[in-house]
Amino acid sequence: MAKWIDVVDHNCIWSSRLCFANDNLDSNNILENSLSAKEKIISELNMELHNLETTLSNEREQHINEIKKLNVLLNEKEATLDEIKKELQTRPTAKLVDDLRKKVKILQAVGYNSIEAEDWEVATSGEEMSKLESLLLDKNRKMEHELTQLKAVGYNSIEAEDWEVATSGEEMSKLESLLLDKNRKMEHELTQLKMKLSEKTSLLEAAEGKIAELTAEGYSSKDRKGTLIDDWDLSESGATEPSQNVDQRHVSSDLDQSSMLKVICNQRDRFRARLRETEEEIRQLKEKIGVLTVELERTKADNVKLYGKIRYVQDYNLEKVVSRGSKKPVEDLESGFSSDVESKYKKIYEDDINPFAAFSKKERDQRYKELGLRDKITLSSGRFLLGNKYARTFAFFYTIGLHFLVFTCLYKMSALSYLSNGPEEPLIGEKILNLPHAL
Repeated sequence: MAKWIDVVDHNCIWSSRLCFANDNLDSNNILENSLSAKEKIISELNMELHNLETTLSNEREQHINEIKKLNVLLNEKEATLDEIKKELQTRPTAKLVDDLRKKVKILQAVGYNSIEAEDWEVATSGEEMSKLESLLLDKNRKMEHELTQLKAVGYNSIEAEDWEVATSGEEMSKLESLLLDKNRKMEHELTQLKMKLSEKTSLLEAAEGKIAELTAEGYSSKDRKGTLIDDWDLSESGATEPSQNVDQRHVSSDLDQSSMLKVICNQRDRFRARLRETEEEIRQLKEKIGVLTVELERTKADNVKLYGKIRYVQDYNLEKVVSRGSKKPVEDLESGFSSDVESKYKKIYEDDINPFAAFSKKERDQRYKELGLRDKITLSSGRFLLGNKYARTFAFFYTIGLHFLVFTCLYKMSALSYLSNGPEEPLIGEKILNLPHAL
């Protein structure tokens, strides 16, 4: 019995040991499985990290290429803007317009006469305006002399036969009728000359108006000079007619008027064509400037965003990038654009993300909202008066005028009160003097 109990105890001990060994084997298997799973996860993470590093390097290269392209585009836009500014600077100045107006006024003052072509070249070859004025005055005196000669020829053009008939004993009424006919002819020619003069006046007024419009729109000096030369040609063609014979002018007056009308119509058409071309050119330039301005603003905003991304990429795990041998892309990124451009966009980016500036603006807005209506009105009016030059000038003179008005009113009121109280004082004195007699 004792042996059987010992055998049973021995079996229990071995069975317990076997169970403990089995438990140890199971725990070892579990640990091995978990270790293999973790190793697998670590390998996957390493693969993912490697993929992310390659993706990051590719994105860096893409960003560098984009920054270079944007810099090139920005330089092109700035060059285009400089060209447009230079082209606008080549437009006619106020001095040229004033000179042209002075010439037109001189032409109107001397009776819309013309000068010779060689005199015009001498007067417009860089000499002073006094040379042109002297030439115009000389031409005016010459034309007046020719007019007196024509009048003398008109009055002396009575045929010899009519004069012999009139003076050979005929009645004086014949002579009077001849003189009246000649006078009517001269009056008719004078009216024609006045009509031509009025046409030239209207032409010059239209030319002056067109010059003012084209100057405001940017009319080129070369076209203006050609227009002015055409006007001189028109005046020359109209001024050489009085030097011809009176009878020939009377016969060919209709033809001259029709030719003058054609010349004026052609000149008007040239003015309109040039004006339309200039307006179209100016409109295109304005549209181009607007488009370039919008593109420049967009490019600046994109550059600021790219600079922010670059800062993020540079600051992202810099030590790990350097330790893994990715130092070259960082150097390329730093040398991708010049220091001036970098400093400019760095300043814009830092101003945009500056928390102190945002906090100050937020505080100002909050304080302004907390103000009352009277305080807001006072603050707005004070800002307006202090920020505008004309408002400050108006407030200064208004204050002086108001003080002057108040002091004037006080002075007049004091004078009126003195005059109104003056006659009453003697009456009061008389009453006081007469009082003892009454008692």
